[in-house]
Amino acid sequence: GWVSGAKHLVEAYEKLAYVSSQNGCSLSMVCLGAMLSHWGAAGFEAHVRHLQVALRSRCRALLRACSAHLTGAAVWEAPSAGMFLWLRLLHVRDFTENELVTLMEEHKVAVLPGSCCAVTDSAGDGQHFLRVSYVAPEDTYDEGMRRLRLVIDDLAAVPS
Repeated sequence: GWVSGAKHLVEAYEKLAYVSSQNGCSLSMVCLGAMLSHWGAAGFEAHVRHLQVALRSRCRALLRACSAHLTGAAVWEAPSAGMFLWLRLLHVRDFTENELVTLMEEHKVAVLPGSCCAVTDSAGDGQHFLRVSYVAPEDTYDEGMRRLRLVIDDLAAVPS
C-alpha cells in the first residue's frame, strides 16, 4: 500500500507498520495462542523437551548414516543443538549450484547447497558445503546419505 502525509508522521507510521505487520497470519496466531493457553507453561516445556529428545535421536541416526556412506567423501562435526548437520565435501571439483541441484534431482535427494547460506555473494563461498536437515523420519537417512554419496561421487575431482 501507500501512505501520504507530513514526513515525520509517515516515518513514524513506517516504523510502526514494520514491527506490527511482520508476523504470521491471524488464524495461525490465534491457533498458536489457544494451543499455548491450553498447554500452559508446563505443557510448553514438556513439548520442547520432547522435541529436543526427538531431534537428538534423529541427529544420531543421521550421523550413523553419514559414517556409513560419506566417510572419505565429506567431513562433519556432530552439532550440539539445532536441526542441521553441515558437511564439507572432500575431493570435489568446482561446480555450479545448478549442477548440484541437477544431480540432486537425478539421484532423488535434497540438501541445501552451502552457497545459499553464504554471508557474501563472492563466487565459491560455501560451494563445498552442504546443509543436511535431520527433521525427516530416521528411517530415511540411510538411503538419503547413500544417494547423496552418488551426487558427491559425480562431483569428484578429475584425477590429474
